[in-house]
Amino acid sequence: MTTAQKAVWLLMCAPFLGVLAGCDKSSSDAGISITGAGSTFAAPLFDQWEEEYPRRNPGVKIIYDPVGSGDGESRFLAGKLAFGATDAGVPPEKLQENQGAIQFPITAGIIVLAYHADGLPPALKLPREVYVDVFLGKDVQWNDARLVR
Repeated sequence: MTTAQKAVWLLMCAPFLGVLAGCDKSSSDAGISITGAGSTFAAPLFDQWEEEYPRRNPGVKIIYDPVGSGDGESRFLAGKLAFGATDAGVPPEKLQENQGAIQFPITAGIIVLAYHADGLPPALKLPREVYVDVFLGKDVQWNDARLVR
């Protein structure tokens, strides 16, 4: 990793790691363990933090379990974790019930749509409003007028 890459890495994760320093911690013979769980999407980032943070802060161990957003959110809200990671975020009313919990974005990603194009025009392009409707759970069929256009 170049010096510039290290600097960018530190700038990106400093806010998160600073919050971790204030989380509930459990003591162990090796020092302090900070435990979290949740998003599998964010797992590679947490893997990197699990490795790098103790190098810079001996005696502190980060443990992250990539069990999925829903499970991580449930465990965190039940008080079983110091931090949880969820792709969608936690509704504000649930956070209010969890004495002082805060949430903030730590990473971003891209969602890619894939579909079987058998029998469809080779240059088919999904208009934005169509795939937004798909994500909203609305019924969209291949013969939808927006696709036929």
